[in-house]
Amino acid sequence: MEDVYNCDETGLFFNETSGRTFAISAANISGLKKDKSRVSILLCVNMTGTRKEPPLVIGKYLKPRCFRNVNIAALGIHYTANKNAWMTRELFQNWIEKFDARLTRPSLLLLDNASVHSIDAARLKHVKLLFLPPNTTSIAQPLDMGIIKSFKDQYKKIYLSYLVTSSVTINEDGTIIQGQEGKIDLKNAMILTGRAWHMVGQEVIRNCFLKSPIFQNSEENSEIAADDYFLEKQLTREHSPLNMEEAIEEYAREDATSDLEDHEDDEAQAEVEAVQEHKIPQALGLSYLLKAKKFMEQEGHNIKVSLKDLLYFDEIINSTKEK
Repeated sequence: MEDVYNCDETGLFFNETSGRTFAISAANISGLKKDKSRVSILLCVNMTGTRKEPPLVIGKYLKPRCFRNVNIAALGIHYTANKNAWMTRELFQNWIEKFDARLTRPSLLLLDNASVHSIDAARLKHVKLLFLPPNTTSIAQPLDMGIIKSFKDQYKKIYLSYLVTSSVTINEDGTIIQGQEGKIDLKNAMILTGRAWHMVGQEVIRNCFLKSPIFQNSEENSEIAADDYFLEKQLTREHSPLNMEEAIEEYAREDATSDLEDHEDDEAQAEVEAVQEHKIPQALGLSYLLKAKKFMEQEGHNIKVSLKDLLYFDEIINSTKEK
């Protein structure tokens, strides 16, 4: 599992402070305009957390003033820029080729299907790309399972600590002579970014990978809990991995039966009998497949299925529509 990686981009407002303050009720607290200094950061880590790639920071300017006389490479962070501080296809191609060059054996890189990730994979020697299905990033990508959140929490903690302990010179009237109150420049933001990424622990990373439904069929995570029905069925199977085709058939059959039992007309009764005999009409079967898919999308954060199962589920629906 050391050769399985996940990468993703996230935005960071590196001068953003808390939106709340402590004050007595009688105090007059003036509002502050939030600082909107932003960079994009690409994070990449393997499944065991033993290899965290240096963050790639994307700013708006290639050579900002704060970089003068600074060796960026010595910071242990990569930096690039474009006018919007966003990831582009060209920047991603450049990053992944360098990442590929640092590897010494075949590796799998899991990533979402954003358009900027559509690069020339033929130029890669060691890395094989595996794209997540559309609209599954929030429930399937390990970095979105808590790794990025842990990174940002660590950054905020270090940033606020830096503001409190940093040395500034203040006049008698309270004005600051050296430094700028509540703000840091991009150079310092990159230093704090490196520290925050270093502080994200291996246990957090491993747990987030195992939390992803892509890895739910491992020995320690074979239970799949879509709802109480699926959980009950899974527990009675002695924790064996769920057969998606069988589960869909059972879900459609039992759910269809319970819905149709309330109808007393002959047509509804005939459908119930067909379901009980495992002969579900095509139109009825498709309707319940779509219903099951909608349920999975609505309750995605509670459903733990493998990527293979998700793709197979869509394949069943599409093949049923074609008949």
